[in-house]
Amino acid sequence: MEAIFDQIVRATGWAILHSLWQGAIIYGVLYLVIQPVFKFKASTRYTIATMGGLLMLGSFLYTFTELFQWSVVSSEASAQSYWKQLPGLVPPAVPLTAVEYIEMLFPWLVLLYSVGLITQSVIFWKGYRKIQNLKNAVHQSVPKDWMIKLETLRTELGIGRKIGYYLSDKIQVPLVIGYIKPIILFPAMLATQLEMNQLEAIMIHELSHIRRNDYIFNLLRTLTETVLFFNPFAWLIGKMMDIERENACDDKVIQLTNAPLTYAKALLQLELLTNTQKPVLALAATGEEQHLYQRIKRITNMKTESINSRQKLLSIALTFATLISLAWVNPANGEKRQQNSPTVVKKVNQPKKRVSTPASDTLIYSSGKRVYVLDKSRDTIPGLQEININIPPIPPVPPLPPMSEMPATPPLPPLPPDSLVLNEIVSLSGKLANEVLRLQSDKSHDRAEISRLHSRIKQSGEELKKQNEFSGTKSEMGEIWKRR
Repeated sequence: MEAIFDQIVRATGWAILHSLWQGAIIYGVLYLVIQPVFKFKASTRYTIATMGGLLMLGSFLYTFTELFQWSVVSSEASAQSYWKQLPGLVPPAVPLTAVEYIEMLFPWLVLLYSVGLITQSVIFWKGYRKIQNLKNAVHQSVPKDWMIKLETLRTELGIGRKIGYYLSDKIQVPLVIGYIKPIILFPAMLATQLEMNQLEAIMIHELSHIRRNDYIFNLLRTLTETVLFFNPFAWLIGKMMDIERENACDDKVIQLTNAPLTYAKALLQLELLTNTQKPVLALAATGEEQHLYQRIKRITNMKTESINSRQKLLSIALTFATLISLAWVNPANGEKRQQNSPTVVKKVNQPKKRVSTPASDTLIYSSGKRVYVLDKSRDTIPGLQEININIPPIPPVPPLPPMSEMPATPPLPPLPPDSLVLNEIVSLSGKLANEVLRLQSDKSHDRAEISRLHSRIKQSGEELKKQNEFSGTKSEMGEIWKRR
């Protein structure tokens, strides 16, 4: 009995360790597969995540079974080899290997696992009893208009099982309970808090859970998390299943109602009304707060993508309509112009010839290298005759030579002074000089008077100097200007 217990501990310990790397590989593959690049639907991603969770649980159980059988066989072989040894022979001491050292810790590891497994089992049982109490409690039937709407939606979704619909004061979010005889519980306050179109979206969401058998798959997911509570990848896969399950139901709601904004408002209104957590095994419409935010964001993005697709289709339709209209209108306009035109222009492909028509009755019209001759002698204009004339091209105009620069104009000399002015200045200077000599000879005159006369003589000399810069007369100045 003790040997079997030791083998169970050993197999359980190795199964726990192997489950870690097995879960890492499975979760890594799932994480890559559900990426948007593969463009899987939410229902497909949920199925893949569910298979991954079941594969992880199956890997743990398979590893435990294989290791337990191998341990029993190895223990029997070691016992037979022991009895073959001679009595009194003691085997030599051998140091422990890494594997043997790890196996020495298995009893403590399995003890901790047993405590955790018991705790998770208690939580699982309490959640199961809670939803059973909710299911068996006395509830109020839904209104008649609700019942008609729910049965209509059940038929549209193709659900053959009979479903019970009730109102409950003990819950604050809609719940789906049961698999064989499922029921849907609605909070009693929804009758006054939600509009009918919002309530219809919530009904479709809950009915989608029943149609997809999400209750039984959620039960298996909870069982996996209970057995593999120590493995973080089991919880990550369970989280992935929750997200994709709700996304799949949201897609079904949008498919039937085509009103994503109304559905998003209904989910937000439900979140504002609730302040409690749903039971473990029940399926609620809202879920966790952070997940609800991501769902609302996803739903609103679906609305945007729907609008963009409709806009693209409308643009393509308008483009084709415009092209068809142009193709229809242009030929009609051409026919109309041809019917209303009084003249018909006809191109005559004939060799070059000279048209002999009177000059007064001939009109010549030139366009490029072609000349059209119109005969006016007739009452009606039958058409234009085309004459091909090879007109040689006009040679290019040679470039003009560069112009030489004009010489700069020298400044004009000052006008010549009058010879009479010079004579007056000279005469005045002589008189002033004689007056100075007379005053100097006369001792009775003041020196101030003599100084005044000297200054006048000096001033006259300066004026004479300025005027003498040009020695010619006005006649000579005129001759100079004529030569220029």
